[in-house]
Amino acid sequence: MKKYLLIPILMLSFNAFAEVTKDDVNAMRKEVKAMTKEEVTAKHIELFEAVKADPSEKNCDAFGAFDKASLREKKIDLMDMEAQKRGYDVSMACL
Repeated sequence: MKKYLLIPILMLSFNAFAEVTKDDVNAMRKEVKAMTKEEVTAKHIELFEAVKADPSEKNCDAFGAFDKASLREKKIDLMDMEAQKRGYDVSMACL
């Protein structure tokens, strides 16, 4: 039983199922660096609205890349519960 669970756990731990590549996140990080926190929050909401209107793979990937980049650049605070709720809602819509 243990050997059958090992492969999915390893794939999840190395983020093997991620649709967003490192290149996408790095490109988005450059864009996020040039933005202020208010601009980042506005774009985060704009991408969230786009996903709510049409939860296509393109919109979900764009939101995912922007969300990761904004968190890594510390433009969106981890304790910002509204941003975290938007991220959770998008993850549920993009299943």
